[in-house]
Amino acid sequence: MSEKILIVAQTENHVIGKDNAIPWHLPRDLRHFKETTLGHSVIMGQRTYTSVGKALPGRANHVISRNPGLRLPDAAVHRTPEAALAACENVEKVFLIGGATLYRILIDKADALIVTWIHTTLDGDAHFPAIDPKLWQARDRTFIAKDAENRYDMSFVHYLRRKRR
Repeated sequence: MSEKILIVAQTENHVIGKDNAIPWHLPRDLRHFKETTLGHSVIMGQRTYTSVGKALPGRANHVISRNPGLRLPDAAVHRTPEAALAACENVEKVFLIGGATLYRILIDKADALIVTWIHTTLDGDAHFPAIDPKLWQARDRTFIAKDAENRYDMSFVHYLRRKRR
């Protein structure tokens, strides 16, 4: 059974997107995302795939779409989140990479969360669900100060699911 890890960057007011795009450019966070997910399977919604424009290189890409006719040259297409998870059942780790609908549906199935907290508030139309401290325990936390390339301070936080009762 693979470890299911939800990975996201969000502002302090839980914004993860606006107009099907990420409303910030933080090269340090992009590098962290790539280093973390490279060599593993990723699951994303069709709108996330469309916003990226292609499959992510060096990863097995799985896209969830309700469109029964959708075929992608560089990614496996699944009709449901459950079908995508089943296709990744025998891999070590699978990263759930968005968007907002997928996060809401799959947060209860995740074993861990890797969250980039962007230390600002921004306007957006896509939000990440609140992280319930009764369910999730923050473990590792790394603060990254803003610099010439990265407009905002950020923290990489790894959460583990508390024992299910």
